[in-house]
Amino acid sequence: TYRVELGLDMHSLPAVVIIRAKSDATVAPLLVYLSDYQEKDGFKLPMQLHVHVKDGPAFADLASQEVYVKTAELRPQYSADDFKP
Repeated sequence: TYRVELGLDMHSLPAVVIIRAKSDATVAPLLVYLSDYQEKDGFKLPMQLHVHVKDGPAFADLASQEVYVKTAELRPQYSADDFKP
């Protein structure tokens, strides 16, 4: 299990996320910056995520991972046939 702490931007959207392992203090936390929000299927979705790892007592200045969402379909239209083996 994990504990997630959110920091909101001026539009009340998550801008900063710290993810910590709830039961294992030896697992280093992650810092994630969320940006470039776009509306997709009625949801505001961050299209860029920059992940920073712990570097000594602080988080690294440079992101260890950068995620760019190119497309998103949050309300796909499925039928019963889509779930047949």
